[in-house]
Amino acid sequence: EYTGETLTGEVDYEIAQKFKGMIRRDVEPSNLYGKTVYMIGDSNSDNWSNGKAKELEKRYGCKVIGLGQYGATWETANGEQDTQRSNAIGQWNTFVETVGISEDTYLFPEDVVLLFMMGTNCGTKGTMTDSVKDLAEDVSTAIGAQKYILRRAKYYGRNIPIGVFLPWRGQTNEQLEKIAAYYKIPTFDISAIIADDEVSKGLVRPDGTVVTQNFITDGGNHLSQWGMDMFERIAHRRRTHTCKFIGRQTLQRCGTLGRATRRRATHNQRIE
Repeated sequence: EYTGETLTGEVDYEIAQKFKGMIRRDVEPSNLYGKTVYMIGDSNSDNWSNGKAKELEKRYGCKVIGLGQYGATWETANGEQDTQRSNAIGQWNTFVETVGISEDTYLFPEDVVLLFMMGTNCGTKGTMTDSVKDLAEDVSTAIGAQKYILRRAKYYGRNIPIGVFLPWRGQTNEQLEKIAAYYKIPTFDISAIIADDEVSKGLVRPDGTVVTQNFITDGGNHLSQWGMDMFERIAHRRRTHTCKFIGRQTLQRCGTLGRATRRRATHNQRIE
């Protein structure tokens, strides 16, 4: 029982600081606490939200709902009202229908978060213009669908955290990053954690077996389990990597990744 005495003596400063860091990591509120995180995407998102969602939920006190689907594309041939999860337009419309938009403020509810992780599948890429402002919102093309969705996401979601993960081997990463930047939506380039092409392929192990694929990837378009774990460590780190994309603040900088990360994106109904 504590009697009010003052504790005296030597205190190991390093241990004290580590303990303080653990307490702050586990109890400090993040911008995800108590919120529902919706993931729009393809197999990258589907793999992550099904495999890593519980860890994110436990760490940040949120709930994750994955709308992504294997093989999904940004574009659709069925127009802006598509509701199929095989494309981002359909997933977007499902998200809007689920959370709703306030008739008074034209805002999404404040207890939601919207993340995008897709781009490895592309049927019709489209043509990028010099200015995002001049880019047509043609949802039958990938980059047209990206502008259509991000513009509206930013407008109706100006009160919530929004972020875009640029996938490894994303076919429209350059264009997507430019569109997101135009709308001030933060981006996180997953390929930044992957060394130049297949660095481990062909390596002969001590037992004589030969490495057949990059250890960070699964040999195809996805991160391996090891790659997922590495990505998670970087995304969750607050100090050394300062990746606040998922932390208390929106993404600012990931210096140790070798590339500065960005920010950006927007929305519409009728933006006045």
